[in-house]
Amino acid sequence: MKVATEIKAEVLAARGRFFRNADFADSSNYAAVRKAISRLVSDGELIHIRTGLYWRGRKTQFGMAQPSVMQIAEAVAGSAGVGYASAAAANVLGLSSLVPAVIEIAVPTRAPSSFGMIRFVSRAGREKRLLTRLNQYEVALLEVLETWEDNVEETYACAVVLISQLLQNEEIRTTKLVVASDSEPGVVRARLRQLLTDAGYAAEAQAIRCPLTATRPLPVAA
Repeated sequence: MKVATEIKAEVLAARGRFFRNADFADSSNYAAVRKAISRLVSDGELIHIRTGLYWRGRKTQFGMAQPSVMQIAEAVAGSAGVGYASAAAANVLGLSSLVPAVIEIAVPTRAPSSFGMIRFVSRAGREKRLLTRLNQYEVALLEVLETWEDNVEETYACAVVLISQLLQNEEIRTTKLVVASDSEPGVVRARLRQLLTDAGYAAEAQAIRCPLTATRPLPVAA
């Protein structure tokens, strides 16, 4: 009873955070902790996200506010070098209006198990995303550069304007991208050089290592 009371008090005092069994002081009493959490989920005071992961959001007249996809992804895989991939990457950068039914999240390590609407994809060979601690927008841009033809709806000219705004606001940091690009495929490096040059960052673009073989440029006329 004491375990349940203490856990309930801790959970009810929280807003906008995730919980795991190990977060509670008496987590060694696994059965009691699990039972208390299960009761809180049943009572609508916690949302079960996946095995061992729960969310406590703000209560509204429509129920408890849900965490965002990126909040969930970062709770599972960490925040450094983690970001949207494929169609979701183009959407978050404003380059596409498509919101995919399954959200792909690129992680710079081995991919965690996918669940629900989230599908993790591994970018374990691109270790400098992790070392430079790229944010979600920087990861999304690298992902989009590789799959541009499949996921970008905007014209290239509009895309340059949109990315330029993110660069100017430092939501995307050129210094981080230049360093991280060194572990990216040649096509990504070449396209990043092209995009940064056209966005007015020619000096930074020149610091990106050139690919050894010819690669497909971004579709400027599209």
